[in-house]
Amino acid sequence: MFKEIVDAYDWSFCQIQLNYIDNEYQAGLKGLKYASDKELGVVIMDQLRGGGLASNIPEEIVNRFCEVNLEHEPVEWAFK
Repeated sequence: MFKEIVDAYDWSFCQIQLNYIDNEYQAGLKGLKYASDKELGVVIMDQLRGGGLASNIPEEIVNRFCEVNLEHEPVEWAFK
């Protein structure tokens, strides 16, 4: 539905939900690219997934962070 909504009006920006776990949910990364291709400004909401990406992070995600070996707090990863 995202494309239909974007194409229905001459918008100047849009707001989408996006975080590193839910990148295929709702508009997702495809919607982000579509908005970019239409030269829309994009406001991202729920980067922290309701705070869940700042604490109590799933173990598989913590392991990925360790593999990269960069020193960032979980909240920094969520905003990157």
